[in-house]
Amino acid sequence: MTNEISFPGLFEKTFSVNRVAFTLFGKPIMWYGVILAAAFLLAAAYALRRVSRFNWEKDPFLDMVLWGLPAGVIGCRIYYVINQWDYYCANPKEIIAIWNGGLGMYGGIIAAVITVVIFCKRHKTDILSAVDLTGMGFCMAQCIGRWANFINAEAHGGETSLPWGMVINGAAPVHPTFLYESLWTLVGFLFLHWYSKRRKFRGELALIYAGWYGLIRFLLEFLRTDSLYIGHTGLKASQLLGGACFVFSAALLLYFHLTKKYRPIDLATGAPRPADERAASCEDRKMTENAAARFWEAFREKAGLPEDTPYEAWAFGSDPDGLAALVLSGDKRATASAYPLYALENEPLPQAGDYSVLLDGEGRPLCVLRNTDVRVVPFDRVTERHAFLEGEGDKSLTHWRSVHEAFFTHELKAAGLVFDRAMPVICETFEVVFAE
Repeated sequence: MTNEISFPGLFEKTFSVNRVAFTLFGKPIMWYGVILAAAFLLAAAYALRRVSRFNWEKDPFLDMVLWGLPAGVIGCRIYYVINQWDYYCANPKEIIAIWNGGLGMYGGIIAAVITVVIFCKRHKTDILSAVDLTGMGFCMAQCIGRWANFINAEAHGGETSLPWGMVINGAAPVHPTFLYESLWTLVGFLFLHWYSKRRKFRGELALIYAGWYGLIRFLLEFLRTDSLYIGHTGLKASQLLGGACFVFSAALLLYFHLTKKYRPIDLATGAPRPADERAASCEDRKMTENAAARFWEAFREKAGLPEDTPYEAWAFGSDPDGLAALVLSGDKRATASAYPLYALENEPLPQAGDYSVLLDGEGRPLCVLRNTDVRVVPFDRVTERHAFLEGEGDKSLTHWRSVHEAFFTHELKAAGLVFDRAMPVICETFEVVFAE
């Protein structure tokens, strides 16, 4: 289980690489698994440190990671086995022998993305920010994980006369394609880390990752000698997927950056900016006001309310579309606002019985709300009941405090104020009385 590996064009040293890292209860533990495990743990640790900037909390994100890990490994193996079915059909016992190598990265990516989407849909969390974080984690993990291929002396290219040619067990020098991909993904990860603090919209980092990795896989498949083929077609599976990912991602990135048809994000929280923070023309505002007025009139006439019944039209300040969806589904029946902002602008506080038209992020009316209760309490005295009624994340008070402290801190800072946990908060509960 030892490979002799050298790079004679660069230096004279020969690496004697034992594939077994150590034994445990008499069983050999392979470096392949150790390196892949280390790659996953480091990538997960990195992502967990960044969650607060991506509209996520650590606990639900960790839950998603713990589901995604086995799904990703299984997906990698299924992808590899499918593309080597002639061999595994004849040797079915080898299907589970993952310690001998044989993982198809695209299978892992596909399985992990499916897991993320299902988890986010089920828990009503931010899918696009999740795939952004996942993309950065994948890039880091691939940079590290490719060295497992070095240990196994696999995933290399054909013969080469280039000075960095890799000699395996005395054979002719070959392209160290594992190293090419490792260095490429290292550069990609460093760029994503830098750009993540400047990103324009949710999902952008995932598109950059997909295009960056797709390009290198498309190119490396011209050099690889162990490529997976689609049946007996002679077409390389990873090359086709890589090329498609690059073209698709590049096209979407160009489209969004040229048309500006995306919702900017708040880099402090990772959530989309409120509608009123985006540049909007007078015509856009007028259209929103007219649409809200028509929507209100339809409700007022149906409810038989007096013509002079007051109402307000507004959108949630953080993730307006996502929170509005929770309202429409019945999961969200409460909201909270920073009292100091009302005091600063000398605005009247909301009252029980007030009506309002809830808008989406583009200013379109969605439903009419009626306040059922309004209370002003210190931030650190907000109850678990109110946090549950807000319906966000796992509906816990811990989640509520974490999300709202970040949001209020940013909101107050923009107004020249400072957040304090003793700060009064306006807690409103409401009911949906009209929706089309």
